[in-house]
Amino acid sequence: YFSPLDSSLNVYTENTEIKEYATHYGHLISRSEIVVDGKKIITKVYQKENSYFKVATKFLIDREYKYLTELQNEPFFPKVIDYGELDTELNFIEISKCEGVNPIEFFKMPKYQHLPYIKSFVEETLNVILILVKHNVLHRDLMPQNILVIEKKGKCSVNIIDFGWAVDIAEKDA
Repeated sequence: YFSPLDSSLNVYTENTEIKEYATHYGHLISRSEIVVDGKKIITKVYQKENSYFKVATKFLIDREYKYLTELQNEPFFPKVIDYGELDTELNFIEISKCEGVNPIEFFKMPKYQHLPYIKSFVEETLNVILILVKHNVLHRDLMPQNILVIEKKGKCSVNIIDFGWAVDIAEKDA
């Protein structure tokens, strides 16, 4: 179980309602604080047994919710369990846990350093990108940390996570 929330991101420790709510969702596995266009963007992710609980700046969570609900019938993406507002600046989303590790870690394992696995990874990743295009979704943050790979029946299976920066392909700023 995890200790009280880290005080380096004061916005979380000052709001006891958020602190109490988040502590029900496992232990802290990642946090980030960046500045974009002069605005502080904060994200914390907690891991529970079968889900992830993410607290972040409203627009990130709202985008994640929008695109994951659009993709809910597709097999390569986490499913939304819960979503809501925590305060005037922060929202939360709870999503199903996807199995797998990032491709860098996956292909470090000697068992998977063979052409059939590499080929199936590339094919599966391209299939997922085609599904995103079919839904008019541009992920904009597709990197190894947001791709989870697992072996299923001798091939690679891929899940894509973290849709906070996604946009509609038709948006002029995409």
